[in-house]
Amino acid sequence: MNARKFVNRRSARLLVSAAAAVAATGLLVAQLVPGPAGHNGGGPGQAGILAPGSSGSLQHHSWWDPGGWADGGGAPKPRAIAGSGLPRASSRVTRHAAVAPPRRVGELTSLRTAGTRVYQLSDGRRQAVISAAPVNYRDPGGQWRPIDTTVGPSTQPGFAYGNTSNTFRSFFGTSAARLVRLEAPGGGWLQVGLDGAHPGSPRVAGNTITYPGAGRGAGLAYQVTPDALKESITLASPSAAPAYSYTIKVGGGLVPWQRPGGQIVFSRADAGNPPVLVLPAPFMTSARKDAWSPYGYVWSPRVSQHVTWDPATGTLQVTVTPDASWLHQLGRVFPVVIDPTIEIAPTPSDAQNVMIISDSGESTTNYDSSWRLSVGTDSGGAARRC
Repeated sequence: MNARKFVNRRSARLLVSAAAAVAATGLLVAQLVPGPAGHNGGGPGQAGILAPGSSGSLQHHSWWDPGGWADGGGAPKPRAIAGSGLPRASSRVTRHAAVAPPRRVGELTSLRTAGTRVYQLSDGRRQAVISAAPVNYRDPGGQWRPIDTTVGPSTQPGFAYGNTSNTFRSFFGTSAARLVRLEAPGGGWLQVGLDGAHPGSPRVAGNTITYPGAGRGAGLAYQVTPDALKESITLASPSAAPAYSYTIKVGGGLVPWQRPGGQIVFSRADAGNPPVLVLPAPFMTSARKDAWSPYGYVWSPRVSQHVTWDPATGTLQVTVTPDASWLHQLGRVFPVVIDPTIEIAPTPSDAQNVMIISDSGESTTNYDSSWRLSVGTDSGGAARRC
């Protein structure tokens, strides 16, 4: 009895649900409007297919078109909003205070090298200034000091002027036999005399000393630089002396030898050792400017340098001869300057040159203790110099 009542109640609930579904379907069908005869295949009394975008029969519901757009009212027109109703951007531009660049507080002298000076900056950083040429020299006590190439009075016996605050020490006299004395760093010296010269009273200005009438028709000058003593023989006309002979006393363990290109090299102990001083092959320039010249003036390498060495007396005889045909060439503009120079050869550890070798057998070799700089190719690869 109870089971039968349960089944009857469940059946009643199902009937109520089905009736509700049929009522909802009827409501939906009632919302459709009959389409005109023949429209989209429908006949009289048949439901039509609404055009895309149309509001159909739902337009009578207030929730369907609250703004009245579908009734031809159109979209709402734009409205102007008062400026006071919006937040305004500030016309003030934020300005940042200018930050002053860091300044040098002082030099850290303990970090000096021949070509480097290091400075402490105000912001805590350090600034290193690295130069290709030497800027510091070692004094007799081994301390690094700033280079000053100014020539001044000297107390060196036999020499009236000199400079001792440089990579090398140089002294200048007033006699032909003691015209110049150069003391190389690490030991060794040269004393240079110009045969037949009449030095007279030299003139000193800054790092240069000049002997106006030292030779026949020629003047002589020496300029002190951080890494060389530059000599200039100035020929006033083609009638100047055809050659200039120097007598050089060599001491302090230096030995001279000449390379095939004309360079004169001074090494310690034996010829062929790393150079200490070098006299490059001289050249000459005229007074006519030349934009294509490496020296800015018309120039020629046609200057010979003949050498005779007497090891018993430690005397080197050097004769410098400019090419006569070049000097007498039509249109040559005088004065002509011959440039023999004494250079300080850098030690291998201070050299700034680079050698790059593609030979695999050389890839692990360190040449920092050698002065050799190869250029060219061999069976193992190529070598380049930078």
